[in-house]
Amino acid sequence: MAASDARLETEGSPRLVGAVNLESVTGLVSAADALFAKGREACTIDLSGLEKSDSATVALLLEWKRRARRKGADLSYSNIPDNLLDIARISQLESLLQA
Repeated sequence: MAASDARLETEGSPRLVGAVNLESVTGLVSAADALFAKGREACTIDLSGLEKSDSATVALLLEWKRRARRKGADLSYSNIPDNLLDIARISQLESLLQA
């Protein structure tokens, strides 16, 4: 899957899919905004479809949480890959991803 194939699937349960990295993250920043515009108070995004992730992915997930809070929604993540948790742990951001 090419970097440009990274996407947030919103049909049914939201799911982040593909290789999310510095190259693809810019196109994904506003992808979750539509979820919060639908008036959801709580939303969980499944990360089991991530093929690759790095520190840019952590930044994206934190930005999505910030945007959700601004809209009054509670955003959480499920199936967080171990390598992503390792990056968050090193950066002392693990609790923010798992909150």
